[in-house]
Amino acid sequence: MNLTATKIIPQALAQHVLVVFILLALGLGYQSLSDLDLGWHLASGLWIIKHKQVPWADPFSISVTPWIDYSWLFDLLIASVYSLAGFKGLIAAQALLPAILVALVYQAFNRVAHSRFLVLLGLAILATYGVWSLRPQMLSLIFFVIALRYANSHSKHSLLILSILTIVAANIHVFWVFIPLLWLLKEEGSLKQRTLGSFSLVLCSLVNPYGYKLWEVIFNYATAHTNAYLMIHEFAPIYESSGLALCLFALFTLALAFTFRRLSSFRRVLLLIFFAGSFVRVKILPFYAILAALTLLGKLASEEVDRKELRVDTKGLSYLIGFKVLLTLNLFITIISTPLLSDRAQSILSLWGKVHTLSHSNVISHFNDSGWLILAEYLRSMPDDPLLRIVLDGRTLVTGEEKLQEAAELNADPRRILEFAEKYHVDYALFPRQTFVSKILLKNGWHLLLESDNYLVLSKDFGH
Repeated sequence: MNLTATKIIPQALAQHVLVVFILLALGLGYQSLSDLDLGWHLASGLWIIKHKQVPWADPFSISVTPWIDYSWLFDLLIASVYSLAGFKGLIAAQALLPAILVALVYQAFNRVAHSRFLVLLGLAILATYGVWSLRPQMLSLIFFVIALRYANSHSKHSLLILSILTIVAANIHVFWVFIPLLWLLKEEGSLKQRTLGSFSLVLCSLVNPYGYKLWEVIFNYATAHTNAYLMIHEFAPIYESSGLALCLFALFTLALAFTFRRLSSFRRVLLLIFFAGSFVRVKILPFYAILAALTLLGKLASEEVDRKELRVDTKGLSYLIGFKVLLTLNLFITIISTPLLSDRAQSILSLWGKVHTLSHSNVISHFNDSGWLILAEYLRSMPDDPLLRIVLDGRTLVTGEEKLQEAAELNADPRRILEFAEKYHVDYALFPRQTFVSKILLKNGWHLLLESDNYLVLSKDFGH
């Protein structure tokens, strides 16, 4: 459809709108560090810094199994930030990543700057909110927006830029595979150009410490998560997710249905792939939402308008300035009032830091607590390597299906804790205070070693 100048956001206002969105993203992104995997990611990064190499065997769990740490570069980055600025640096980085994502998505919309784009922008950003934490997927989402721009760019350097981006992304998360896919199904170019370019991007992924073994991770990620699919929310299909995710999925799908026939065949295939991925795994929804929103934007306008000549609505400008002031004040209050760590993370780190042991021991905890427990043990043991080994671990590509199955069984029947404690020669247990597991262990001869308001540390041997 054609746009009229009255529906275009003047360039002078567009910058204010961008600042408003960035301030909003910073305020929402600045929240206590709570991601369940952040602990082991940070511990892995600190291990890499200390040993000056990537891990090839798991240094944290009782099963010293081969470990392809496919997110080693992310681990190293956050460990470097932690080494320089502690948890304050990490919470700042967590807030900065959504702001970068918002700025990149806004830049794509700003090329048209139709007033209706604000709805699309808001919905697309809302669909990504579920991954607004310090995790590799957040970086992958940022790389996806950049790749989407250059895959459809006329720049002669597009493939070079995407090659560099693939090398970086392949060392961050398995979602690097989206970059070659975007090139293969881009809007323009011959089939030969697409195929050769996509193949070269796949080869770029070999620039990593693990070589071709990184490709094995992709296969395992897709096929070896049977129990993880049942236990972890982000692996659930879209129809089992929250109402908001399902509504956003339906809205974008319905909007695309009205423009689907006007799209190129390659864009149709690309959208169908991400539609199917989102339907099966809700964690693909942010990628689908951004792709859908940018596709809809491309069909929103068919002509350019000289935005510099448009008159600025002084009333609208006043509103934007007011929003900027309020959001800046909200950000300041959020920064000074938000704890650096969630209650879970703070309790585990502070409580476990008081444990003293001189020998190698095994410790069991809840599946969701294992990531922060790994970090707590690593920090407690520094500068030496960890003495304690984790029994049930949340790293789905490390522990294997057997451990995940046992974690599921323990959730279903807390009485199995005695069986697992005997099987793995467990010396310590860390569980929330009010769980049946804690009560069962105490009734069966385990001793209370340490306690906080939320957690108990139990010892099998009182001498420990």
